Amino acid sequence: MLAFVFPGQGSQYVGMGKTLCNRYDIAGKLFKQANEVLGLDIQSLCLDGPTEKLSRTIYLQPAVYTVNMAAYHAFVEEHERYADFLLGHSLGEYAALTCGAALSFQDGLQLVQRRAEYMEQCAEQTPSMMTAIHQMNRGDLESLCGQLAQSGHIVEIACYNTPHQYVISGAAASMTRMLDHLDRMSVKYSILKVNGAFHSKLMQNAADRFATDLRLADIQRPKSKVISNVTALPYENERDIIEQLTAQIVKPVRWLDSMHYILSHGTQCVIELGARPILSKMFEQLTNCPDIHFFNPEHNEQLREKLKGNEIDNTTMQHSREVIINCLAEAVSLRNQNWNMEQYENQVVTPIRKLKQMVYEMERQNFISHDQEVAEAIALLESVLLGKEVSQAEQQIVIDNVRRMSKQAALFA
Repeated sequence: MLAFVFPGQGSQYVGMGKTLCNRYDIAGKLFKQANEVLGLDIQSLCLDGPTEKLSRTIYLQPAVYTVNMAAYHAFVEEHERYADFLLGHSLGEYAALTCGAALSFQDGLQLVQRRAEYMEQCAEQTPSMMTAIHQMNRGDLESLCGQLAQSGHIVEIACYNTPHQYVISGAAASMTRMLDHLDRMSVKYSILKVNGAFHSKLMQNAADRFATDLRLADIQRPKSKVISNVTALPYENERDIIEQLTAQIVKPVRWLDSMHYILSHGTQCVIELGARPILSKMFEQLTNCPDIHFFNPEHNEQLREKLKGNEIDNTTMQHSREVIINCLAEAVSLRNQNWNMEQYENQVVTPIRKLKQMVYEMERQNFISHDQEVAEAIALLESVLLGKEVSQAEQQIVIDNVRRMSKQAALFA
């Protein structure tokens, strides 16, 4: 299985996206669209800076999102591979959701712009900071944060990145107290160049404001398995996305648990898509590190060779898509024997409408059909069979026909 991962804040640098724009038309088109949506020249900012402006949250977040999406489309164009799992670190989660067809690029960009605006404004209200902690036991760090909280200090774990690397957020005065403790304990740490205490309760006002934007956004159930930062589990529906993206602003990023989740569910190869490799280094710290690669357009041939041993079974993917298309074809063509209009509406019309929507989304978004979608299509076809009062013998013929055409007998076992 293959996973795509998208970095967040910290992956930016002046010049990011230049190679993508030079090599792929889709990258230039995305930047042009981003410029129009944002009302500013985000492409020029990414390519030429200045660093001071690019480092501001309000500009940085939409810039990183756009580069992540450009890298995704360039990779797919170059290698024709799609992922079984999508996940992004903090801001990177928006690219994962967009690639999973939960958001359009424009809607994702507008949400990221709002998120950045609220977070920057929130950060300006309270002097705060973030620090990466290296080689410290998780339990010891959580205990120290708890002790400081009892004294009225706000210091919280913002990111669980690796078995030995965490990020903490808090008010400046409280963080100074924390760093004093760490110095006495000879714990190594790095103060991050950010202007806020992200993923902490100090961002609550930003989360409250952002919740309104999320409720108004056109968010769909993901068509691929997108892993939530908050739960380290796949999103199930639109409501999950709204609730967890709101919570993500004040809750820690459970990246370590997210990595373990995709690896425990069969992921063997991970591709990092973004401005520069950040998350790859985190995977490398795992004892069961997968085959991890950063997509660099200048090294496509090397990556293509490495991917040969981890190719997605495109035949299986195509067969899964055929199941859904064949289910719709059979559902529409079956002769109706039921003249109860209420039953017909509920058991026939509604399922066929859903099947048509699945096929439309599958073709429009070009997403991979996973077992979840295939199972749903089969259930909808079975509803139509019952709703049209098809004989048991003919039902068996229909199922056998779909099995033969799709070559996915195991799905119908």
